[in-house]
Amino acid sequence: MKKLLLCTALIFLIVIGIKIWVYEKPESKEFFCDEEPIILDLESRKVYFYCIDDEFTVNISNQAIPIKEFLLSNENALSILEENLQKEEGPSDGGTQIYKSIKTSDFTSELITYIRCNRLGGSTTDIYIGPIELTYQSDFCI
Repeated sequence: MKKLLLCTALIFLIVIGIKIWVYEKPESKEFFCDEEPIILDLESRKVYFYCIDDEFTVNISNQAIPIKEFLLSNENALSILEENLQKEEGPSDGGTQIYKSIKTSDFTSELITYIRCNRLGGSTTDIYIGPIELTYQSDFCI
């Protein structure tokens, strides 16, 4: 009788565990920014800043520089950003790249997402920068 009760309890726990593991996925937050993006023109690219204010900085040579100033004053700024952020899985459009801040890095004053459009067959080379929660949207990189 005890063995039957223990087996039943064990099966019950396994079924509950499987249900939680398979069906209960962590809730992913969709990024929402109610502010219009700030647009910065860089030669052939447009940079869209979502919910990033003027106090947002990058650390270059132990000096905090506002990101907009950094992008305007350094011709290698985009390469430096990409070198200091972690590349993530991106859309399968042939060239768009997504980078995110590394939590242990002091490169940025806040954690960010950086999306560089470079779609095959697409005409846009826009860049999107926002908080770490920023996700690739269907109207990016068209």
